[in-house]
Amino acid sequence: MVITMNTSNFMIQHLNQLKTEIIQDLSDSDKVLQLTKYHCLPIPEWKPLKKHADSGLRIACIVEERLYQGLRFEAEIFPLTPNNWHDILAYAKPDILLIESAWTTATGHWHMEQCTPSEGYQELLKIISTAQKYSIPTVFWFTKSHFYHEHYKNFSKNFDYVFCADPIEIDLLSREKIQAELLLPCVQPALYNPFRLYDHHEALNINLLYDGWADLDRLGQKLDVLKDFFGFDIRIIESRYQIFHSRKKLLPEYEKFILGCSTSRQRLNLLRYAKSYLTLDKTLSSKVTQQWMTLEAIACYLPVMHYGKFDSDDIRKGIAQNYMEKNDILVELTRFREDDLYRKRIAHKGWRTVFQQHTFAHRVKAIYKKINIDCKLELSPKVSIITPTYREDMLSQCLDNFKQQAYPNKELIIVFNGNKPPSPQEFGLDIARQDVKLTHVPSDLFAATCLNHGHAYATGQYCFRMDDDDYYGPNYIMDVMLQATCIDADVFGKAPVPIFFENDKTLYSRNRGVSRSVISEKALSQDMLWVGGNSIAAKYEIFKEIKYCDSSFGAADTRFIYNLPKNKFTYATMDEFNLVANRRGDKSTHTWKIDDNSIKMTSTLIGNNYKEFWI
Repeated sequence: MVITMNTSNFMIQHLNQLKTEIIQDLSDSDKVLQLTKYHCLPIPEWKPLKKHADSGLRIACIVEERLYQGLRFEAEIFPLTPNNWHDILAYAKPDILLIESAWTTATGHWHMEQCTPSEGYQELLKIISTAQKYSIPTVFWFTKSHFYHEHYKNFSKNFDYVFCADPIEIDLLSREKIQAELLLPCVQPALYNPFRLYDHHEALNINLLYDGWADLDRLGQKLDVLKDFFGFDIRIIESRYQIFHSRKKLLPEYEKFILGCSTSRQRLNLLRYAKSYLTLDKTLSSKVTQQWMTLEAIACYLPVMHYGKFDSDDIRKGIAQNYMEKNDILVELTRFREDDLYRKRIAHKGWRTVFQQHTFAHRVKAIYKKINIDCKLELSPKVSIITPTYREDMLSQCLDNFKQQAYPNKELIIVFNGNKPPSPQEFGLDIARQDVKLTHVPSDLFAATCLNHGHAYATGQYCFRMDDDDYYGPNYIMDVMLQATCIDADVFGKAPVPIFFENDKTLYSRNRGVSRSVISEKALSQDMLWVGGNSIAAKYEIFKEIKYCDSSFGAADTRFIYNLPKNKFTYATMDEFNLVANRRGDKSTHTWKIDDNSIKMTSTLIGNNYKEFWI
């Protein structure tokens, strides 16, 4: 079928108008909250930095707000309305039609129409049959609890494929002769991630966040356990329902701890500035709703503590921490307060699991795999690791650092800085390996030229510098890539925080820089060294445009950072784990000639094992 220019333009106008309406709806929601004196944060809202996907995937959909926001970063999304669905199905050539068990859709259309015998219901059936007529696979994602089974069971019969977030619903549908598969809750990392804006990095400090004001209002004394958390400066919000601000006075003991209602965007900011997150078994929310919200909190780098039990098949089990005794939570919160590194370790493990297993990209790939459609979503872009060294005795360690990296899609480029390049066999390199290259730069040139030379050999989408003598944990590349891709960072690295002293075998944490932060133009203009040279990484295209200064005698990394344009790229610092700088006893081998005691005076002693920072 030939698409005329007029029809194509007509479709584009429909889609652009639809997106404008959705954005306007969100803005109006915030205005309502302001007029009703609901809680508003004194910091800018988080605006996603990741660009929309260029995966080539095309999804026509009727979904609620959470799915719309999550899917739009993984595929080109065509939200259907009564006015545009004919043209989109006929001419936009979507891969699939995805309909969610939506009570209220993101566009505001078909309110409750999936559950009632109405004209809207008949139109939805016509949309499904029209998609099938055009050989577009139809998918129903039952994202709610099985409590809604009676509402959606008849509607779900009309689809080619059915997925459920609740395993109980799969059994219930099977009794109706409907075959369904499990598709668990998930998060969109472009929205839910650990990053703060550098200029507002310390704008808020929330020790413990609880999203359940409505639960407290409705359940009353059944939630008296919350009083035990007053000493931990708990803050209470409500993001599921809108409650009049005056109802705070009905809970006088809690009033000063209740921030108020929040939109999903305000909740997102609160999650970024909280240190821990509390959930309870006693709640108005279904288990599935709790799972969606818990994953979002963990994705924002929060240790989630649940007072109650997790079933064996609960997605939260092993990611969030659950406690059957209240005192155990209080003990854990006390430890968090006394040992922030311990709290961050707990948060980091949960965050990694969510980003590795429970994102919208994972769910979209699962849907496409079931339908047997090629899905071009790349979860692990190729990484080129470049290691310059002039020490032959460190070549084997360069190779070991590379081999232990858990990241699956990588290559190593060792640039030997010397007149005579060593043979691969001298340091145990299998010359048949396709993922390791050995090259060299003459000794009258230095690290900057080595790095430029290494970039010329790189074939990855991202380039990482790894030094020959520092300690890199197995998840170093993995974690950095999970973070960098969620904000589409151009240049990134780690703040120079942990440092190990070989002389006395001590590990210190330096009080320098901030982690998990998007660096502002203002901060960059202060010539701040926001990232350690042993961790500088960037998209491959950046190094094609901006080179290290070949004439640099030392501190090539510092010069490179200072020369970056201040307003052209997205710069970010990552977490503080899985990289420890090694301070050797022989200071003549370091570019930075400062003595050890001067570093220690402004640092905090952690212990004597550099693997304290490996997770």
